[in-house]
Amino acid sequence: MRTKLLAWTVTSLFLASTVASMAVSRSSASEIAATSASTVVMPPARFGNAMVYDDESDRIIIFGGETDWWAHDRMADTWAYDLETNRWENMAPAVSPSPRLSPGMVYDPKANLVIAFGGNGWLPLQDTWTYDLNTNTWTKMNPSVSPPARIAGQMVYDDKRDQVIMFGGLSPDEDYALNDTWIYDLGSNNWTEVTTSVSPEDRCLGVAAYDLESDRMILFGGYRFALDNPDNETWIYNPSNHTWTNMTTAISPAPRFDAACAYDIHADRFLVFGGTPSGCDDMWAYDANAGAWAKVNLVSWPSDRLSTMTYDTKSDRTILFSGTWPHPHEYESVPIWSVNWTNFNETWVFDHGNRSWTMVLPDIVSPGVSITSPVNGASLTSRTVNLTGTASDNLEVAEVEVSLDNATWMKANGTTSWSATLSLSEGKNTIYVRVTDTSGNIATSTISVTAPSKGLPLWVWPVIAVGIALIAVTSYGLIRWNRKR
Repeated sequence: MRTKLLAWTVTSLFLASTVASMAVSRSSASEIAATSASTVVMPPARFGNAMVYDDESDRIIIFGGETDWWAHDRMADTWAYDLETNRWENMAPAVSPSPRLSPGMVYDPKANLVIAFGGNGWLPLQDTWTYDLNTNTWTKMNPSVSPPARIAGQMVYDDKRDQVIMFGGLSPDEDYALNDTWIYDLGSNNWTEVTTSVSPEDRCLGVAAYDLESDRMILFGGYRFALDNPDNETWIYNPSNHTWTNMTTAISPAPRFDAACAYDIHADRFLVFGGTPSGCDDMWAYDANAGAWAKVNLVSWPSDRLSTMTYDTKSDRTILFSGTWPHPHEYESVPIWSVNWTNFNETWVFDHGNRSWTMVLPDIVSPGVSITSPVNGASLTSRTVNLTGTASDNLEVAEVEVSLDNATWMKANGTTSWSATLSLSEGKNTIYVRVTDTSGNIATSTISVTAPSKGLPLWVWPVIAVGIALIAVTSYGLIRWNRKR
């Protein structure tokens, strides 16, 4: 198996660490692939990208990855995602790091900079870069000392000491994994290797995060070259005394690598989702204070995939993006070109409160709209009608419009509760209402009403008829009376 995995590695297949049905089920890869993409601009499908949350700008930042492992289409694009508007923006900076997949990347809130290291170009890289979203600028740092080149080094930002911690990854010559620990100080632009008496064994493609409350780096899983299999060990690194401690317990996630992870600061939990081998489409939460794992009983969740995720502090949501499935490791016994690989550019949001994942992009759920007044089939007393109604969407309603011909549209006032005024034609009229959500999905509703003619109001005619009848009766009576005289 190791030979197979190494061959896959040389071809650069190392990856970085529907809306779903609200029933207790998961979306299959075929279901996702069959859905139509939203018209909203999104990053191309990919795997092996880096992903962090920029707290100052309240944006998710992704960089790099690969769109096609067979063609080695590595990327060097930078995108920013705003959860509040559910929009991705291609930042297109003038200067960027070279195309790569599986770089290590963190966000430094004190400097308000993204820090990236290494990754896989055509060979493992050892360059250090910073990115400033406010100025949309990447800067190569060129420290005098750098760690050895590597792919998928596990990096976290130590908030207490304002430093970056990096562990392991794939070796420079791509034939073994590393188990070294490095510290990067942005102020001095200096990398320093830390010697520890005990450390995790060599591994790559594990997941790691910094637990702010306990002031610890948490490391889980990965691929163990020495043992030739996935791992499910849990290790804690204490940066105050530079010690690693094996915290593996009997209850823990199944062995896996290429999972996604994030630290939820509000729940004070280290979250892990997905990974490979097959069946790792579950989610686990680790409590560093209790030293315990607990499986999250999800209501809805994405299909099997290798993806990246990060935690959005402002919204108290975990964001997952991209990925691929299946993993090449799953298909070693068949020609790799015969497998139908699926790359994703889906954006999912996890709500810890209701334990559900929701696919927010591409948004494939249509909005809904209803007309509350007038009712269908009503006969109106005026040719001017005041329409009222409601609209809804799984994400957000963008606008509501009304029309009399289904071609010329007028914007209504309001969205989830809306109103509009229309001038009708005499007789039967069909009123159309159209709702559009923020992803461009559209739904319509219609009613038919009858408007009076241009003459007197309808209620006048019965009065006139009665009046004429009274006049006729009175006239007849007078004529009879005159004849009798």
